Amino acid sequence: MDEFGGYTERDLDRIAVAQQAARLADRLRGLVGGHGHERSAQEWLSELIGPVLADADRLGELGRGYAHARGLSWAEIGAATGVDPGAARAAWEARPAGPLDDPAAAVAELDHWYMRTVWLDMHAALDTAPLGGRLDAARPGTDPSCLICRKYAGGVVPLWAGRAEPPGRHLLDDPLWRVGHGPAIFSPLGTLLIESKRHYLDYAEMTAEELATYPVLLARLMPVIKRVTGAERVHVFSNMDGAAHFHTWLLPRRPDQVRGRRFLTTPGWCLEPDAAAVIERMRELLAADGQG
Repeated sequence: MDEFGGYTERDLDRIAVAQQAARLADRLRGLVGGHGHERSAQEWLSELIGPVLADADRLGELGRGYAHARGLSWAEIGAATGVDPGAARAAWEARPAGPLDDPAAAVAELDHWYMRTVWLDMHAALDTAPLGGRLDAARPGTDPSCLICRKYAGGVVPLWAGRAEPPGRHLLDDPLWRVGHGPAIFSPLGTLLIESKRHYLDYAEMTAEELATYPVLLARLMPVIKRVTGAERVHVFSNMDGAAHFHTWLLPRRPDQVRGRRFLTTPGWCLEPDAAAVIERMRELLAADGQG
């Protein structure tokens, strides 16, 4: 056990199941979207569906091996899965030999994969080690539970929480505030996300300096957003339900988009290279105005 950094046999088999499940899930995504009638029926069967079925079979083999590592006999495994016990054992014994080269790295990668797939599931987003924390050689996740604090501490967060370095880097970063483009998958082009450096919930907990600088910050950013994006309105939104840490979304609403509250329900998304280019343009405008 020490040879693998404390990971037990059942840990290693659980990691193998997780790796295969992630591979299968990534393949299945292509069957939901991205391909249609433009691909021939032969391509669907051989290039799209064929690998999915092969990966599913492999997942079954790994799952049976994990069950065996947890103490089930091959007869019990056969009864539970409807697979001949002898065939199940033979398939498991014929698997490629050798353990994972770096189990800890594999677990970290799988924890990140899991969190990248989380959308607006608040309970799942607070789980700092969705796989690693459930193994015999448990590796605790990065505290704290606050998604914004965790993000800047190098922890695992879902895509909608953004990254510690947003597209195009932070537009502004001073002792009190960070301002960057919102996560591209979750934000229309030109969206800015203001985050307080200090951890607190809302206006009631702001210091005098934070109360004084926040409206000034909004006044600096609003005209820049409008000039770069052609926005007719900039929606200012914040509720701290997703992360109990003060932050504000500034979402540009262009003239051709739906108005009012309906805009907030489906504001859109963008591509990261475009977001980075918008941030660079905003940076130039702030510098030209002497505010960079």
